[in-house]
Amino acid sequence: MKSWLWLALLCAPVWAAPAPKVGEVVRVEHRPPDALPTLGPSTAPVTIELFFAPVQNSRRQEFENVRKLQLKHPSRIRVIYRVVKATGMARLHYAVLEAYAEGKFNEFMTALNNASRSSLTDAALLEMGKNVGMDPQQLALAIAAVACR
Repeated sequence: MKSWLWLALLCAPVWAAPAPKVGEVVRVEHRPPDALPTLGPSTAPVTIELFFAPVQNSRRQEFENVRKLQLKHPSRIRVIYRVVKATGMARLHYAVLEAYAEGKFNEFMTALNNASRSSLTDAALLEMGKNVGMDPQQLALAIAAVACR
């Protein structure tokens, strides 16, 4: 398949899911688009902001140490993950934010930190997302957003 056609398909709008049946209750989780990945309550007396570029095994130890610290003190520590773009790896930044939007941030970051050191292709990112329970179509759109800009 031609690469321009593949890109056009990835940038095309996604059709809406079928309407729910009459009387069916549908729960839609909403996360504001400008919200950052966080862990812990907003009322915690201590806030830790971890700035990181999501590249394989980057700051893995710091990421795990902060997560363990927050788990030891769940009501006292809030962690805000500041995801920054890595040079040459912009699509990974969008993949991490999409994982957060789908509620799979921790699972995706764990998979990313455990991935081999070889470069991640789009197909490998899609497979990683699928393995942690992300919607492959949404992830493909997030990754393609880089190419569409």
